[in-house]
This record gives sequence, C-alpha cells and structure tokens, in this order.
Amino acid sequence: MTTHELKTWPVYFEAIKQNRKTFEMRKDDRDFAEGDWLYLREWAPSGGDLACGEGQYTGRTMRLQISYLMR
Repeated sequence: MTTHELKTWPVYFEAIKQNRKTFEMRKDDRDFAEGDWLYLREWAPSGGDLACGEGQYTGRTMRLQISYLMR
C-alpha cells in the first residue's frame, strides 16, 4: 500500500473533517489503488485565490484510506 500526500484547500478539508464530504475527485496521476492511504494536508492559498498557487500549509492533516475508485 502507498501513501499519497495531497494538498487540500480549507473549505474541502473542513467538509471532510465534519463528514459532509466523503469522497475525493482527483486526476489519477499517482496510480491510486484501493487500500492506499491519502495524507491530506490543509493548504491555505494566499489571498484566498485558489488559482494563484501561492500559500502555505496550515498544519492540519488527516489520514484516510481509499475504499473505492471510480475510473
């Protein structure tokens, strides 16, 4: 099993933490597999601009296991 480290913006990180978001849609550029782990790191873009690419990690993290893949 592999662990994949992913940036996750605060709005989505919080929704996952509150169990309101129970899935993650991502391009499969890392060869994801059922049973692999996602290590989500909350990433706050500077100025709240999701497209700018600049920002910083908040320090909040979450580890979740992949239970299903939709290809």
